[in-house]
Amino acid sequence: MKWFWNCAGVSIVVALGLGCPPPPDGAVAVEDVSPVSDSNGQPQDRPAEMIAAEQTTSAPAAKVATPAVPPAAPPAARPQPSSQDILAQGKSAYAAADYGRAEECFRLAIEMDPTLAPAHQGLGLVLRKQGRLDESLASSRQALRLEPSYAEAIANIGNIQYRKGEYDNALSQLDRALEFDPEYAEGHLTRGVILFAMGELEPAVVAYRRSIALDPSVTMAHSNLGIVLDVLGKNAEAIEAFREAVRIDPAFAAGYNGLGKTLWQAGKWPEAKEAMLAAVRLEPTFAVAHLNLVSAHFELGEFAEAWKHVHIARELGASPEQDLLEALSAIMPDPASGGAVAKPVISDPPAKEQGPTEMPADKNSQE
Repeated sequence: MKWFWNCAGVSIVVALGLGCPPPPDGAVAVEDVSPVSDSNGQPQDRPAEMIAAEQTTSAPAAKVATPAVPPAAPPAARPQPSSQDILAQGKSAYAAADYGRAEECFRLAIEMDPTLAPAHQGLGLVLRKQGRLDESLASSRQALRLEPSYAEAIANIGNIQYRKGEYDNALSQLDRALEFDPEYAEGHLTRGVILFAMGELEPAVVAYRRSIALDPSVTMAHSNLGIVLDVLGKNAEAIEAFREAVRIDPAFAAGYNGLGKTLWQAGKWPEAKEAMLAAVRLEPTFAVAHLNLVSAHFELGEFAEAWKHVHIARELGASPEQDLLEALSAIMPDPASGGAVAKPVISDPPAKEQGPTEMPADKNSQE
């Protein structure tokens, strides 16, 4: 029975309030001290004390001048973002998989400051993500010219060489990157991917474990470790690696597929099937998981369900092997074919077991 792996990569508003100012210090209210008159308007006799007081107070009071209200201050100028601000926006967009926006931000940051190496490196990662490998290579090389010890830029160059099938050159680049930064977790992870592609399985395990020791939160490191351990026949360790991957990221469909495969090999069939079903619930177009479910349902005697996943896999461009289809047809002919023995559909081969991991814009961008 053939099992399949999945490919895993890797306005500032200024308000001004104006109010009337209070009276100046020392100002007093003016009291009415005009002479007292009788009902005919004639002055009444007053005591000498009152006359004396009148003589001292009857002079007109000085007018208190109200100070003029100062003109309103102009609104504060809106601060202009710096190249570092734009760079941070680009990293955020990259982390959110908004690659168009990330590219715009990185290019603007470079326009503002052509010597900003992380902007060139961020642009290189975005271009690689879009499959523009030669442009990506040029951007990372520019970052390296600006900062010759820039480990992330060296690693990205190695990643591109890996994608081009230049494994030896790619491994040399990763080794060089890790000389500059031995604690670069993503570098160890990518190095493990390259070693796996070269068939160096035990060194790949060492690289993945080193990456996990430096940063246990990276899902792909656990998943890739599970793949290599499974190939080495270390089933129990592989199961634990996949369990940790889906514990860190419960939405990681490839991790559930890997967990299902290794559980199946351990004879834990119902649990294996549930893990595979979780994979297709999370990612309904996951053709490899549907192929694995054909085998799982067949072995459990759930033939109608097996046929259901045969048809879904075919719609996604994949098909089980002929011997499995013939065995399934012998027990339960395809309900959709009127009882005829099913024939395989010619399609592209399943994706490779594993691809390179994706690296963040810099080693701190996942914090």
